[in-house]
Amino acid sequence: MTIPLDNSLLIGPAGWNYKDWRGIVYPQHRPRGFQELHYLADFFNLVEINSTFYKIPALDSVANWLEQIRDKKNFRFSLKLFQQFTHADYPPQREQINDFCAILERLQRESRLAALLIQFPWRFKQTAENRAALFKLLNIFADFPRAIEFRHDSWMTEDTFDRLRQADVGFVNIDEPPHNHALPPSSIVTTNFAYLRLHGRNAAMWFNDSSTVAQRYDYLYNAAEMESIYENIKAIRNKTAALFIIFNNHYRGQAVVNALQLMAHLGDQPLIPVTLIDHYPQLACIGRSKADEQLSLF
Repeated sequence: MTIPLDNSLLIGPAGWNYKDWRGIVYPQHRPRGFQELHYLADFFNLVEINSTFYKIPALDSVANWLEQIRDKKNFRFSLKLFQQFTHADYPPQREQINDFCAILERLQRESRLAALLIQFPWRFKQTAENRAALFKLLNIFADFPRAIEFRHDSWMTEDTFDRLRQADVGFVNIDEPPHNHALPPSSIVTTNFAYLRLHGRNAAMWFNDSSTVAQRYDYLYNAAEMESIYENIKAIRNKTAALFIIFNNHYRGQAVVNALQLMAHLGDQPLIPVTLIDHYPQLACIGRSKADEQLSLF
């Protein structure tokens, strides 16, 4: 079964500014004026902005992002909520709420916002107190498309899904290493779009306190695993036309590799960075290299 790649099926990586992507995803020697996001937008129609989890950016930065993808009319951003809202022991300040809403408003005004990603940590378990905090937070961002990522399986209940449907909030289906109370693979849809995040399955590093972020997400899905992901995508697409798929196994461009493989599996002939083929030669047979595309213009 071929699933058409269109503006209702958005695929891309989580983030784009990684030092270990240089010479792999991006050219080692960059021409003057090279912009990473602009380059990446040649290959994907979605990117998840995860830097906003660590710091609320200035509106000038948002304007720069928008300018870099100005000529990509179908390109969208999902935006990860600042960690003060989801991971801190005390609530965000009014200024932080206003600043983050201003970013969302700018992206939405430009028709570039796919969804606001609200990701909670594993320790955020389902309790009456946490349910109240969750829906209080959701109300703050009621003017925007919202998607909730839980990490603890206590939230995997029909009551949770019904409450999200009533609030018109998306449930984020995730793929992660199996561990105690991890969420299993799922195809749940609770609003007019679905969201799938793939974190890799590096179980050895996932809960290792000494591991770095790069080590946790150092994983390349193999062919059999990609097949199971594809089957899950078909199940989701049977429930909704709009699906956002983000690969978060970003170390050394592995998210880009798997995203391109998925696009090829779905029936596309993706454009591939030529430097990426040098490091992952298995990509050569599934699409067109960036260099080939440039040559075809002459």
